[in-house]
Amino acid sequence: MLHKCTQLYTLLNRAAVSVTSVTETWLNKSTADSLNIPGYSFVTCSRKDKLGGGVGFLVANGINYKIIDIPLQINSDVIECQFIDISLDGKHVLIGMIYRPPNNKIEVCEELGSLLFPQTDHNKGLVN
Repeated sequence: MLHKCTQLYTLLNRAAVSVTSVTETWLNKSTADSLNIPGYSFVTCSRKDKLGGGVGFLVANGINYKIIDIPLQINSDVIECQFIDISLDGKHVLIGMIYRPPNNKIEVCEELGSLLFPQTDHNKGLVN
């Protein structure tokens, strides 16, 4: 992702984006601080044990946010996720980004839905 900073900066400025998520950052603890997009804070969750993957948010300066730790009981090799709570006009908005790397089973999405929305009838899309 570091080699695409200029392109990302141009896109963010043209679209006047306040918050965006990115996947496949390929960053780790030692390289995450190298990503510098003027006007944005970068919040990342990198893979711990192997190369590749990684997810993150770019949040425009001036937007208050905090990282929310939502412990999911799913193997991190199957999905990667990150959640932030942003404050807009005195209201809190929870934003989550969940990424299923290629070639992983789609069934994990159903399991994840049950963990995040335990009261939802997934067949009807309605909250009980």
